Amino acid sequence: LSYTTYTKMGNTSSQTDYERRQEEARRKYGVLVPPSFIVVDASSDAAATLPISCQTRLKSVAAPNVLNDLWTINQGRQLLETYMTPGVTLSVPTATQGQILVALNPTENNESSFLWAEQPLSDNAKAELLVPTVDPPNFHMRYKRDINENTFWAVRGQVNTQQKGWVEGRVKSTYDDLDILFSVSSSAPSTKDKTTKDDIMDQVLKSVHLQAAAEYKESLIAVQGVLDQNQLPTLTGSMVSLNLNHQANDNDNASIDGDVNARVPPLWLTLKQLKPPEEDTSKWTLNLSQILTFDRHVWNVMEERAPKVRQILGWSLQMDTTTSTGESTPETKWSVGTTWQVNRGLAFKGVMTTSNISPVALNYGVIVKRWMQPRATMSVLGQFEFATKKSSFLGFGLELEASPFTLNSATPAYPNSPSPDFAKANEAAPTKVFVPDKK
Repeated sequence: LSYTTYTKMGNTSSQTDYERRQEEARRKYGVLVPPSFIVVDASSDAAATLPISCQTRLKSVAAPNVLNDLWTINQGRQLLETYMTPGVTLSVPTATQGQILVALNPTENNESSFLWAEQPLSDNAKAELLVPTVDPPNFHMRYKRDINENTFWAVRGQVNTQQKGWVEGRVKSTYDDLDILFSVSSSAPSTKDKTTKDDIMDQVLKSVHLQAAAEYKESLIAVQGVLDQNQLPTLTGSMVSLNLNHQANDNDNASIDGDVNARVPPLWLTLKQLKPPEEDTSKWTLNLSQILTFDRHVWNVMEERAPKVRQILGWSLQMDTTTSTGESTPETKWSVGTTWQVNRGLAFKGVMTTSNISPVALNYGVIVKRWMQPRATMSVLGQFEFATKKSSFLGFGLELEASPFTLNSATPAYPNSPSPDFAKANEAAPTKVFVPDKK
């Protein structure tokens, strides 16, 4: 009999003879498949728990930015940046099914430290409070309504204590393998500001942002723009993400849970372009990344569940170019990084960067993960400068999560992203056992 089995590990003393024979087969032929935490894999259980370091990047007082949300959860960016920043982030639940997120980052700008709280008001409405360290507190409301089983619309608004804010409307539709998202947002000037009282409508029109995203199978494209002086759309940013190893066979998807010899690892190419309307600069980002898996023999002599364990290895190559008006030589930065997840709770990470204005440097880290609730992820970070041949300690990164986090910013922005299963995420992210087909 040829079969593939996934199962949780448990006590075998109360198993039947058939279950014991299955367990013996797993020990003889199976491969332990730990949950992945180095990057969000949409086809694995890790999709239910986006790293808190990614969640904090999605919370901003600025108007909604679809490109920013897509880049935050991009695989290549995560391989280079996730868990590589000192600081503390904490996510805890409330007694009324809400969430509280606290971010303290001493190394970056003050906007990266804040307090954020969410409270559901009904099945379709949510209220949020964002308290940054430098800006006034912001109050956020979101209302979502399904038009039919394939389409929904949502309205979001934010206002601070100075009566400044923004409002956004978005529509998302799904048609077989095609997902489409449209968004229109605008900043609202404060009525207390004397310079905007006489021409509020003109100020609103100048701040209109138009955004659209579409995903067909494994290809993604997104664009954003603003209205110019003639009320015509002007492109301010775009992003394209393609899987260069896309296979027509549905069995060869990105999941790490199957047979590593029967699938083609996706090779992701992402191109992002930004041209802010009020700046004389143009920024280009080219990223190439891939997640590889291979099986090694279990080193722990006390481990009897299976003879091998699945290894997860990710690499990412990125080029950032910034061109300013009047400058003949653009600023170019190269980054190459790799992450090796040894088992369910340990990973090593290294990112080497260089540019035409800074020397070569290597940032490295050791990441330890606890999957049981409350979940915890700690990274120990260091840096090595090749020019001076000196190593320095950068600090610790700590993420504490008491319950699954509501991805209300990431999920609607990514057209084909599955809804997180929060009931499953409350569990301890079990290690699975893969039994290959008998030949």
